Amino acid sequence: MRIGMFTASQWSAQDDPGQVLADLRQQVRTARDNGFCSLLLGQHLLSGPMGMFQTMPLMGQLVEDAAGMQIGPGVLLLSMMNPVLAAEEGATIDWLSNGNYVLAAGLGYREEEFQAMGVSIKNRVGRMNEGLEIIKRLWTEEVVNHQGRYFQLDNARPGVRPKQQPRPPIWLGGDVEAAVRRAARLADAWLAAPTMPFDQLA
Repeated sequence: MRIGMFTASQWSAQDDPGQVLADLRQQVRTARDNGFCSLLLGQHLLSGPMGMFQTMPLMGQLVEDAAGMQIGPGVLLLSMMNPVLAAEEGATIDWLSNGNYVLAAGLGYREEEFQAMGVSIKNRVGRMNEGLEIIKRLWTEEVVNHQGRYFQLDNARPGVRPKQQPRPPIWLGGDVEAAVRRAARLADAWLAAPTMPFDQLA
């Protein structure tokens, strides 16, 4: 059996973010030293009044503390993000982590996040599906041309591609049957929501 660690890196208004970061780094080192195999970091935007570090730069800080562990977002809100940025940031983390990056992506559900990012929540499935296609191609191809509903690329040449070949693993999160089917179609694994009851998982 392999056991991983998940953290949302959240803190309350009275907490010191610097101390939160120091404590988190110690937790990760302890998990690593006790044989945990992976570290996933949650992502939300506009989480106030709760504080929350953003996932990708936080991973850049934690890769040494998590040396030897798989590391990735859990989950990256890909449906409201640009897949080019997600691909190149992910490839960068893959090099920083010595080839241990895993992309765990999800649809997102908070209306305020979609509004703030200028994206309709109604388009989240299509945007994520198309974004995943682009990421896979940017990770494996020298030049990418793509004319889709949400994104267009003309002779796009990625500035960095992953250390892992042919690409890092992709997991898709979700807690409904459609999410499981989507993961089977588009990803390498399904990431169950931490709130799912055991009888539903069975």
